[in-house]
Amino acid sequence: MHIPSRTPPLIQPPHSIRYLRYPARPAQRLTQSTAPSPHEPDRYLVGLSVFHQLHCLSRIRRLLHPERYTASYANLAAAETAVHDAHCVDLLRQMLMCHADVSPVTWDWNERMDMALPSAKTMHVCRKWEPIWEWAVEHRAVGK
Repeated sequence: MHIPSRTPPLIQPPHSIRYLRYPARPAQRLTQSTAPSPHEPDRYLVGLSVFHQLHCLSRIRRLLHPERYTASYANLAAAETAVHDAHCVDLLRQMLMCHADVSPVTWDWNERMDMALPSAKTMHVCRKWEPIWEWAVEHRAVGK
C-alpha cells in the first residue's frame, strides 16, 4: 500500500473547545439532559457535534497511519479502544447520511487508465467556519 509522503495535518479540535458551557434555560430545552458545569452551577456542559466529528476523523486518520502518530489512547483497554473506534466510524456515517451533500460530482476521462474517474472540482456550499469557532471559544468550559 502506498502512503503519500505527506499526510494532511490532523484537524483535531483542542480538548478545551470540545466542552462548552451552556446557559441553564436553553439547556433545559435540549431533547436530552446534560451534566451541570462543575464550576458554574447556572451553566451546563454541551459540545458541538462538528468538534466530535472532527475528533472522530482525527482518530480514524491515526488508525490509518499509525506509523505517523504516537499512540495517545494508552489508558484505554483494547476492547474499549475497539468500541471507541467503531463508535467514531458510525458517528461519521450518521453525519454523512443526515447531512447528505447532494452536489453533483462530475467525472473526467482518464486516458492513461482508460476510464472515467470522479472529479475533485465539485463546488460545495459550506457554513462559515469562523462564527462557529468564535462561538465555541467564547463558551468553552475549560482552558479559558
